[in-house]
Amino acid sequence: MARLVLELRHDIASYDTIIGDDASGRLPTLFLREIANNKRAKEGKENSKTFFLVGGRYTDEQIFQASTDFISSMKPMLGRVLLATEHIASGYGMKRMAKIFQQEGISFDIASVSVERPDVFPGKHILNPCVMGRMISRECCFIRKKDPE
Repeated sequence: MARLVLELRHDIASYDTIIGDDASGRLPTLFLREIANNKRAKEGKENSKTFFLVGGRYTDEQIFQASTDFISSMKPMLGRVLLATEHIASGYGMKRMAKIFQQEGISFDIASVSVERPDVFPGKHILNPCVMGRMISRECCFIRKKDPE
């Protein structure tokens, strides 16, 4: 977790909203929120909004649709978003969540405390061509939305 925070140190206050996955993302999200809000307070900014969503790794379309509807309804107030999770195994769950944000045109990055298969990250587009991944270490990763070319 410390390496992830170190990687995010310059950007953490720029996230208006931190969204964690409801299964494993609660503790990392709350931890990142605390750090972000401390830095945002020093910069005279409001606290980051925090939400927890279920849906990314679930195949039940009703659950996934509820997350999609929530994100769509909250779009005007989200600003720049950090999606936080504890673990990325196949990337399937985060890919589904990222797709919603991309479709809505919401700026987002992804932070994970651990990665099952770090070999899929170095120098490769992992979620789709709009997202690039960069390994920080075997223990964590930070995925930034690729800038338009």
